[in-house]
Amino acid sequence: MTTARDASAPFYISRRYALLWLGALLSFTGDMIFEFTLVVWIVNQFGDDGAWQISGVFVASLIPVILVGPIAGTLVDQWRDKVRVVVRSSLAIAVLTLVLLPLLADDVTGFELPTVALTFTLLAAVALISAINQFTRPATAVISRDIVPEAQRARAASLTQVAIGIAVLIGPPLAAPLFYSFGIEWALILNALSFVLAALLTRAAASGFTTAQPAAGDEPAEADVKSTRQQIAAVRSDLVAGLRMFRASPTLMTVLVGLVIAIGGFGLLNAISIYFVINNLGGSESIYGWFGAAEGAGTLAGAAVAGTVVSRMGSTRVFWASLVGLGVLLGIYSRQSSVEAGLVVIAILGFGFPFLNVALSPMMLRVTPRSYLGRVTGTINPVITAAQVSGVVVGGLLYQAIGPDRTADVGPVRLGALDGLLLASGLFSVLAGVYAWRRFATSAVREEMASGPAGDQPDPGSAPRQDTGTGLTAPLHPRADRPGDVAG
Repeated sequence: MTTARDASAPFYISRRYALLWLGALLSFTGDMIFEFTLVVWIVNQFGDDGAWQISGVFVASLIPVILVGPIAGTLVDQWRDKVRVVVRSSLAIAVLTLVLLPLLADDVTGFELPTVALTFTLLAAVALISAINQFTRPATAVISRDIVPEAQRARAASLTQVAIGIAVLIGPPLAAPLFYSFGIEWALILNALSFVLAALLTRAAASGFTTAQPAAGDEPAEADVKSTRQQIAAVRSDLVAGLRMFRASPTLMTVLVGLVIAIGGFGLLNAISIYFVINNLGGSESIYGWFGAAEGAGTLAGAAVAGTVVSRMGSTRVFWASLVGLGVLLGIYSRQSSVEAGLVVIAILGFGFPFLNVALSPMMLRVTPRSYLGRVTGTINPVITAAQVSGVVVGGLLYQAIGPDRTADVGPVRLGALDGLLLASGLFSVLAGVYAWRRFATSAVREEMASGPAGDQPDPGSAPRQDTGTGLTAPLHPRADRPGDVAG
């Protein structure tokens, strides 16, 4: 229910949300510095032959979303203390990040591994960090949902995009200078420190706050699961309930199929982005960071207006239009041949992503019971991530197989490996937007969206329903999976 207090809330919603948002900002920024530094490090180590290592890093960060995400989301739904989950997971990630120091900073530590062993260890560490983070995301989503009133969730989603925009604006330009001036160890230290501070801020945000309790029986207490066998059975039962709710929602299925198509294409961008900047636009590893900054500047500008646009145009309309627009922009980007033109287009592309994210969050949360947020998020994210993994793998393998110098004429257009793959990425996004547009026009989706916010409901398997849905709280972005989302 919207209250006078909701309507007059400050732009930062509340002090508690501001602390949660600041923690997410620090986490995003540390990740951006680490991600871009790691890509620059790989290019410096392996050159054009490093495409498969870059793809491997992205895949290693995404595979746990598929394998661990559903179980983690279900367990988070069972555990009452979501703050403890976030704090412990964040601190564990910080420790694991520092473990990489002696491996990657071998010029400082003198500890050097053979290339194969180094690559395997790096991928294993990235995968383990991602696996732990699967517990952080749904727990943070529930904390945010409890702290943020429903009337303010679109604004919270916009503020999340602002945090992402700031991180992308300042993180990538710092990556190359830090790497060349101080080495990769500083990126690792900053990323670890960002998770420690995020954990402390999350605890401060929830200090003394009593979250809204679900209906009796919806969320079993930790003491109710007394044995390993009972716990496994409870996880399996709750996971099946999340899958049933997922399957029952026409809105969810529309969003899922559209995102799978689009994000499969975005995966191609992940694998070859730095090589496109170097080979097609005439840039360098240091210039690559400024493309991230341009994207971040566009994201900030888009986040400033996305909430208003979604409120006026409606979330479903903005969702499909964003997919089409992003696809067109990727096609335009693929045809650029200079750094200056590429920076302009990538900034406009960054402007478009907040519209997709801000439309997605309230649309999904509107039809998701609180007690199912963790398991449903843990169900939908792996499917989308599988599409992204496929795109990353295919992109890296195709670029390695085709080579940077091969071209082909497609009608009047001459395409190389890199611009051809980017153009394909854009076509996937346009196709996804057209599909979503057609599906959102059906009566089933319209009725579900018009039915109002869902309360806590029993297992959807006990009675067929058509008004259930899911919450997808992960920020969509053309890059790898990121933790700490605080979208309402």
